[in-house]
Amino acid sequence: MIPKFLGSFTCPSQLPKTTLPEFALVGRSNVGKSSLINLVTGFSKTAKVSNTPGRTRAINMFEFGNVMLTDLPGYGFAQASKTEVRDWDRILNSYLSLRPIQKALLLIDSRRGFMPIDLDAMTAFDRSGTAYQIIVTKTDKIGKAELAATIDAIREEIIKRPAAIPEVIATSSSKKIGRGEVLAAMGILK
Repeated sequence: MIPKFLGSFTCPSQLPKTTLPEFALVGRSNVGKSSLINLVTGFSKTAKVSNTPGRTRAINMFEFGNVMLTDLPGYGFAQASKTEVRDWDRILNSYLSLRPIQKALLLIDSRRGFMPIDLDAMTAFDRSGTAYQIIVTKTDKIGKAELAATIDAIREEIIKRPAAIPEVIATSSSKKIGRGEVLAAMGILK
């Protein structure tokens, strides 16, 4: 399967209509959304990766096999202006209300764990009834014991959440860990 970039959109109403299942990648700035897209597609240049937080400022859409991947702007970037943060919130809320997404993939940096803004996103998904699954990123950056503790803490939180899918997926884009699990979670691999 070769991924196809469909475009970069500043407003959810501009997004192309689709009958394919759509998966939204959601998370803090610099959590690894673009890197996860590259890992999942198997092509290192599908999505542009930056070390600078807040680079993704639009909704980037990709068609991959029989699904749509949507890279949403990251939230929680401290250097963004209040207007930019408001705009990103508006884009995210509008996107979630307008698109019939199959599942949100909520990315959590293994080195940081949950932060209050992640819990806010989970509450928004729970209230809207949007199914979401936690993808732990950058797992190669911490030790096995710390990773196990992080995943345990995540499991303790998501068991209380009505829209959360209980399986947590650990990934590392640089070490190519978790690709099969993410593909299976999207129904690409059975």
